[in-house]
Amino acid sequence: GIEFVPFERSTLRSQIEADHFDLAMSGVRSSLALIETADFSKPYLQVTWAFVVPGHRREEFATYESALAVPGVRWAVLADSFHEHRLRELFPGTEVTGLDREEEFFLAGESRYDVLVTSAQGGSAWTLVYPRYVVVTPFQASSGALVYPIADDSDQLAEFIDTWIDIQTANSTVRELFDYWILGRQPSGVVRRWNILDDVLRSGR
Repeated sequence: GIEFVPFERSTLRSQIEADHFDLAMSGVRSSLALIETADFSKPYLQVTWAFVVPGHRREEFATYESALAVPGVRWAVLADSFHEHRLRELFPGTEVTGLDREEEFFLAGESRYDVLVTSAQGGSAWTLVYPRYVVVTPFQASSGALVYPIADDSDQLAEFIDTWIDIQTANSTVRELFDYWILGRQPSGVVRRWNILDDVLRSGR
């Protein structure tokens, strides 16, 4: 049977080395440090470095130059992630808080943080839940690829996962899941179900 084992990003490498699991998912970015202890599946998504900010502050962080000019920015980012290391390189000397979970940024609110640094894809999903926030992409180039780390001795599993990614990409499943979970688009041909909140209370009927 399948066994699900939780992992922390900070301990992913050591957990793979200790044989806690054969495959890690999801939202893991390929890295030189991790490839020393694990194989990678082929990439299933290219991600772009981005900022999540309150909607009224969009213009302040629309470009790298404008963000540099904002005094006293309080940055939030997943601890010990690629995003944190890159942030400290580009904005040295600023206040950076490493988070265990990105949702801490939204729960704390504007009184605690100004900007969440993440991927544009992940940030877009968060703005569906917290619509007062928007995603800005001052750096348009891809910041890396998301992969599934696989234990070094699992060649058969690695081949299976790569084939599965090929199939799901070819039949548009990856595109449809991205549109639904990241962009919030309803699948074509799906009729919205009636519900009392939208169809009675919000409509005033």
